[in-house]
Amino acid sequence: MNNQSDFEPIGIAERIIAAVMQEYGQECFVSTGYAAGTDLRNAIANALIEARSAHSWRDIETAPKDGPSSFLAWSKNKGAHETCWLHGSWSFVGFTCCWSEDDPPTHWMPLPAPPDAKETR
Repeated sequence: MNNQSDFEPIGIAERIIAAVMQEYGQECFVSTGYAAGTDLRNAIANALIEARSAHSWRDIETAPKDGPSSFLAWSKNKGAHETCWLHGSWSFVGFTCCWSEDDPPTHWMPLPAPPDAKETR
């Protein structure tokens, strides 16, 4: 579902470093503990990979089955719904129905964090 081929964390990291160096010069990296080079590029790239994987669809077999945890689940015909594992099956949160056996969820991802109180004003 995610097009991984268009995600190039090393290239993105290099563009970030180039933009920062153009704006502020190499001395801005002194306080970070990184030289403006491979170490910093790799640190930025790894942070991008971690951030992307936190918001990527995962195989449903890896979804939590601890009851109260809910997450976003997806199937081809039903789309995405907030879901949890309840009484031995995947259930829609807030509804009395479950995912059907002929169209079970195939993927899941964690729900995003709720908005900050400042953002909801």
